[in-house]
Amino acid sequence: MMYFDLRLNMRRPINIQTRQRGFTFIELLIGLVIMGILFMVGFANYRGFASRQNIEAVVREMKGDLRLAQQMATSGVKSSDPASSCHAIDKELQGYVVRGTSATSYAVYANCDGENLVKEVNLSEKYPNITLSDFEFTFLPLAGGITWSGPDRIDIDEVVGGASIESRQIIVTAAGQIN
Repeated sequence: MMYFDLRLNMRRPINIQTRQRGFTFIELLIGLVIMGILFMVGFANYRGFASRQNIEAVVREMKGDLRLAQQMATSGVKSSDPASSCHAIDKELQGYVVRGTSATSYAVYANCDGENLVKEVNLSEKYPNITLSDFEFTFLPLAGGITWSGPDRIDIDEVVGGASIESRQIIVTAAGQIN
């Protein structure tokens, strides 16, 4: 009987590693396409988020200035600027006016026989795409209420390429609530 030693064949070097290590060109392309799609979705969402944050920052700033004018009028405080005509003792405070001076700026005035600038805000420096509607509110002194010329609201829009992409409103009620 003849026996064969199978171990002799095992000693011969056999190339077992026939699998490739690494990725094929197609696999790399698919990975890059997926990463590109994720980047584009993330970038679009970030632009929307940044736009909303800009509008909200302008709304907070404007509400703060409206409330400042309202508080100063309600308490009967005149402008503390010695150069202003309101600083004189014989001048009577007729109210504080908050007015849109252009599509990108507004100002707060103390009204004592003429308007005296208290604060001016130019939004185009910090928020170049923000526009405001025309508005004018007068807060009367000593809880005298509020008057306005035009609408009872301020429309704030972010405009890019001629189209409004975000919009908010500030509404001032006859009772003086600022929403």
